[in-house]
Amino acid sequence: PQGFTSFWDLALAVNRSNPQALALAQDGEDSHITIDPSEMKKLLGTLWFRSVFPRLSQTWRERTLNAVLEGAVIPNHTLRIGRRDVPLSDVQHAELKELFSKLSIPEDVRADVRFVMTVGNLWGAETLARLRYADVPAPSRLSERLLGIR
Repeated sequence: PQGFTSFWDLALAVNRSNPQALALAQDGEDSHITIDPSEMKKLLGTLWFRSVFPRLSQTWRERTLNAVLEGAVIPNHTLRIGRRDVPLSDVQHAELKELFSKLSIPEDVRADVRFVMTVGNLWGAETLARLRYADVPAPSRLSERLLGIR
């Protein structure tokens, strides 16, 4: 019996080099462990998952990507790149890395930029075109001044 009730449990066990988890991570073809999309989004925000991902088989990588694509709808924030305003969905992966290093991004936007950047880092920049984005209401003039957006 597997003993892993969720993908999170499996990922933790892989991170701890549990032999049973490592064997399952390398195969996974017959695994009935479900991957909760919201749990997957949280996993991508942890530092330790970066060391787990390379240990996953191609089957697991595809399953985790499908969970991300199924569950993630990212607010399509307007970001300032140089002198132009660009929706997050149009920002290139390399630009995301540069943008993320800047301290002027509001924290809620920073979390979404980090998520998109992590998806690109793990599954490749071409994967970003498969993400789903939702329109964000335009900020009021007061909030623009408070957040220093413009």
